[in-house]
Amino acid sequence: MGESPRFEHYPDTGFGVRDTPPEINRRIFAQMMNRSPEERLMIGFSMLSAAKELILASLPADLSTVQRKRLMYQRLYGHPVPVACSLERRAGEVSGANGANGKQDHAE
Repeated sequence: MGESPRFEHYPDTGFGVRDTPPEINRRIFAQMMNRSPEERLMIGFSMLSAAKELILASLPADLSTVQRKRLMYQRLYGHPVPVACSLERRAGEVSGANGANGKQDHAE
């Protein structure tokens, strides 16, 4: 993937879409800002959940869980998972699991 997309916001709105007239963007923005912060947060969570479902549905079914998570991250954020956040590394740290041989287990 290339560089991150750049968004230009319309004045007085938080929207950077170009396929909607500015007046409509202002109305939508005003309606969103009339909602409580909690409602706006829940809408954001719902949108993220829907995006994840669409991404997962587009991935090959034979991928491992780690591969699916890596690809989902890359599609959401536009770049690979940083090494410091490696899912394999984190899996061992989070579980704190030690195998029967006393060594730390690693996901794939």
